[in-house]
Amino acid sequence: MTTVGYGDHYPKSSPGYVVGIMCAICGIMFLALPIALLSSDFNECYNRYNDRKRFQACKKGLGLAKN
Repeated sequence: MTTVGYGDHYPKSSPGYVVGIMCAICGIMFLALPIALLSSDFNECYNRYNDRKRFQACKKGLGLAKN
């Protein structure tokens, strides 16, 4: 996605370089976006898990737990 080829064909003009650079930047951003979204979702789930654990520990400390 970020390569132009094996090196045997490459842009030789300024507009070609600009198009190649823009393709590389768009490819990197296209690949980085899902990683940011997944890490955000993971962080949200991890925070929920920690909140649940803290609540259960608090409940046990107050003697409200059934077990």
